[in-house]
Amino acid sequence: MTWTTWRPCWALLGNPQVMRYYPRAKSREEASAWIAWNQRLYRDHGFGLWLLTLREDGEFVGDCGLTPPTGRWRDQIEVATTSASGCKAAA
Repeated sequence: MTWTTWRPCWALLGNPQVMRYYPRAKSREEASAWIAWNQRLYRDHGFGLWLLTLREDGEFVGDCGLTPPTGRWRDQIEVATTSASGCKAAA
């Protein structure tokens, strides 16, 4: 994965509709830090998030995968997902 591959995530993570269940949408700098965090997950743990694209045309539609949560659930592995469908609804 490269920064170019993750570029669609900047729009996803910065969209208030998509991020409505998080404290707030991320700035481009915060989204870049999140992408770097995901890349470290692969390096440090061997797992992280995958980009989701449509088979028909390769359109980016979100991400999903495994992440180590923070807080009181640190000894668990979380199945995480973010859907770009909120972007389409908000557009």
